[in-house]
Amino acid sequence: MTSIWIKNWNIECNSILQRLRENDRTLTGLYMYRNNIGTQSAKDLADVLKVNQTLTVLSMGRNNIGDQGVKYLADALKVNQTLTMLVIYNNHIGHRGAKNLACALKVNCTLEVLDINNNNIGYQGAKDLADALKVNYTLKVLYMNDNNIGNQGAKDLADALRVNCTFEVLDMYCNNIGDDLKKELKHLLSEEQRKLRKGRDKLNVTLRCCQKRPECLLNCVENCVNNDIISLILDECNSDKKFLIKIGSS
Repeated sequence: MTSIWIKNWNIECNSILQRLRENDRTLTGLYMYRNNIGTQSAKDLADVLKVNQTLTVLSMGRNNIGDQGVKYLADALKVNQTLTMLVIYNNHIGHRGAKNLACALKVNCTLEVLDINNNNIGYQGAKDLADALKVNYTLKVLYMNDNNIGNQGAKDLADALRVNCTFEVLDMYCNNIGDDLKKELKHLLSEEQRKLRKGRDKLNVTLRCCQKRPECLLNCVENCVNNDIISLILDECNSDKKFLIKIGSS
């Protein structure tokens, strides 16, 4: 397993792209910093990512790929099944680029870390990413410092964190966010809250089972060691009168 640091993309690009195209198993990490590869090279790289099955890390900060370059990478993420980390900080990415990333995250099932620090996605870009986090269950870490998302963008992300049960780290300094929202986001990312959301996710599966077989509800409660989850189960049951009738007749 090898990671390569690119010093001059223009000189090394052909050999690197060929190795990726041929699924060279010794090439698992590709790092390029300030190579100014631009939109066209981003497209070339994205094209090989659609067929590559070995690369797990792609780090390409400060490469001037812009929204169009991100679109190419996002299209690749929709089909790529091996990349777990994508670093594209400081690449002149706006809300359009964030929207394309969000569309990719709704279908991608391997990416765990995304770094978009020092871009300018704004509150609209944050909203699009937040919508993606409501359905994506593989991304665990999102770095988005200095992206001008403001309070509205932070609120949208907070809404997403209330339903996402796998997300772990959200780094978002220098985004013009109020102290109250910062505290709320920190609370939502606490270990206790993450465990509770995971429990709620399991609860949804449990309830679907119990609605078909009400007699298994008691067994679910008896075997649940988390008091918070027991409360969630009972609260959910109490809000469903048809469910209560089933339980009473079981």
